[in-house]
Amino acid sequence: MTSTPIPGWGNWDCSLRNCLKGDSTVYGSKSVREVQRVVCTSSLENYFQLVLFKQTSAKIYGFFNAYQIKDAIEIMPGIGNVSIGFPNDGTDMIVTACNSSSNIVYGGFLVRFETQIGDLPLFSVLKGNVSVKISEFNKGVSSNEECSGSFQGFCDRNSGNCVCDKDYYSSDGARDFGARGDCSYKTPHPSLTYSSKLLI
Repeated sequence: MTSTPIPGWGNWDCSLRNCLKGDSTVYGSKSVREVQRVVCTSSLENYFQLVLFKQTSAKIYGFFNAYQIKDAIEIMPGIGNVSIGFPNDGTDMIVTACNSSSNIVYGGFLVRFETQIGDLPLFSVLKGNVSVKISEFNKGVSSNEECSGSFQGFCDRNSGNCVCDKDYYSSDGARDFGARGDCSYKTPHPSLTYSSKLLI
């Protein structure tokens, strides 16, 4: 049984908890966030839904702005936080989810994954009569290992929390200090003695 994108239950009988996955710092280069472009050339009254990890967003109407698109996508429990931007708004002045004048190459809106790390599959679109094109704008580059890999922490299967090794702490998902609970942050001030940290 493979782990779901968010912590849950594992093992053959689903009796053990999974822990959050994170980016391992032992692989060198800093992680890069996945960004996907969504171009909808349908009317403002139409709507569509995005699907990822077998989870479906709320309805995204053509007139939605960045905040409304963000809310619709973040309702999916496996996604976490995203950022929404309109990369071509300085040229076409379009800041809605859909517009019949959107440039199929440069227009649309961008979805930057702030919580999920690594190279992600593309969104698929639910609702067949809407013209929506999905493409990868920026490939996510990072490892995606439970508790950031065995060199940085291990999973407490009873609690579903990571226990971090010496000098590793919870990160923000980009190897800086934060509240993810994934052991991806390496302190610049190493400890003199071993001390495991149970993240909650």
